[in-house]
Amino acid sequence: MIVNFAVFFFFGWASLLALGLVLFRFKLRAYWVQIILASILLDYISVLLQIHHKIFLITTIQPISAILCYWLIFRIHWFYAIIITVSSYLINFSLEAVFNFASAKFQMNDFLVALQSSDIAIAVLIIFIDLFICAIVIKYRLGFTFIPNHTIRPTAFLQKNKRMMLTFFFTLIILMLSSFSIFYFHSHIAMLLQVLVVVLWFVVIREAYHKEAME
Repeated sequence: MIVNFAVFFFFGWASLLALGLVLFRFKLRAYWVQIILASILLDYISVLLQIHHKIFLITTIQPISAILCYWLIFRIHWFYAIIITVSSYLINFSLEAVFNFASAKFQMNDFLVALQSSDIAIAVLIIFIDLFICAIVIKYRLGFTFIPNHTIRPTAFLQKNKRMMLTFFFTLIILMLSSFSIFYFHSHIAMLLQVLVVVLWFVVIREAYHKEAME
C-alpha cells in the first residue's frame, strides 16, 4: 500500500510541478533533474501525511512544501514561487472539487465526504489532465511570461504589483484553510470555502492576464 501511494504521489507531484513551470513558459527540459528531486521530496511528505492519517493538513503543508521546492531547488524567487504554486495548485483543486461534486450527484454532504475520502480514480484523472494541459500550453506557446527564469530579486515587481501580491497571498491562505474546513468546520462553511477557492482561481487568472497585458 505504501509503495502504491509513493508511486502515485511521485507522478502526481511531477505533473503538478511541470504544470506550474509550463504555465509561466519555463523550459521543462532545463528542469528535469529539479522536477525529479522535488517530486521525491514532496512524495515523501505526502506519504507521511497519508500513513499518519493527517489528510486535513494536505492543503496546508503541501502548498508550502511546493513553494519551498520552487524556491530552493528550482532557484525561483520565493514570491514567484508562490505565484506558480498557487496558479497550478488552484487548477488541480478546482478540478478535484468539480469532479467530486459531480460524483456526489451534486449533494453537498456527499460532496464533503468524497473530498475527505480522496478518490484515487479522480486523482489519476487529474494527473492526465495536468499532462494534457502541459502538452497544449507547450504546443501552442500559451502561458505567461512576466516571471523571469533566473534568480533576479523582484523588488520592482513587488512595488508595482501590490494588488497582485495581496491577491495571491489571500488565495494561498484560503487554499490552506480549505482542507481544515472539510474536517472541522460546519458543512455550509466548508462548502463556501470550496466555492471561494474555485472563484479565486478565476481572479488569479484575471490578475495574471492583466499583468501579462501590461508587459
